[in-house]
Amino acid sequence: MIGFVVLTASAGGWWMTRSYVGAAPASQAERSSEENSATPAPEPPPVLKIDRNKLVLPGVVEPYESIPVSAKLTANIASLRVRDGRTVSKGQLLCVLDATEIGQQIDSARLIYLQAEETLRRAREQLAAERERERLALATAERELESCRTESQLQLEDCEAELERARRELAPTTRPCTRQRRCPRMT
Repeated sequence: MIGFVVLTASAGGWWMTRSYVGAAPASQAERSSEENSATPAPEPPPVLKIDRNKLVLPGVVEPYESIPVSAKLTANIASLRVRDGRTVSKGQLLCVLDATEIGQQIDSARLIYLQAEETLRRAREQLAAERERERLALATAERELESCRTESQLQLEDCEAELERARRELAPTTRPCTRQRRCPRMT
């Protein structure tokens, strides 16, 4: 069976090379029109090489399955570690990316982070100062309230003492009224 395949392939190759060699333009006019035409002449098919143990034929090998490869970030490629069309394995280093742009992005992100930290620190300081001011204002208000209470209490006690003294002064002059006598009116 293998012999038949080899014989058929060699016969087909011989026929292809013979038909190509014999296909020359018939006249000088055809040859000059082909040279002046806008489309280039088709390339001749490659010559088949037949060896005793192998058969070499032209063709294109296409993969059964293609897998797209992508990176998690955008950067320029510094060097490729794998040639196009080679078999690769999972985790294999395919290329080295240029770190210049990535470094600039990292530096920019760090600067933004440091600025945010500084803003947060200042906000915390302002919050602590505001709380201290509020605590002092509350303590001052409580002292003033206590002072007013004490002052009001003293004023109330003074008024009550004054009222009691006035009652004592009036007590000997006022006697209970009886029907027989008229009570003096007090105003």
